[in-house]
Amino acid sequence: AYTTEHWIVRIYKVKKLSNRLQAKNALRQVQRRKSIYSTSKKTSGQVRKQGVILNKPQVKKGTKVSTRKI
Repeated sequence: AYTTEHWIVRIYKVKKLSNRLQAKNALRQVQRRKSIYSTSKKTSGQVRKQGVILNKPQVKKGTKVSTRKI
């Protein structure tokens, strides 16, 4: 332990968790995509495209139950 500006600091070694799955290197790699915001001389006067949210959760909407009395 050592002190820095009146604070006591302890350094610990973080143990590996046995219940966590190790991700393989292939899963950690992120594929690079061509940016949709790159401009060229042909498209410099046009409107830019909007962004897209990847892996957006899908919401399944239900139907409202009608209570009709006959």
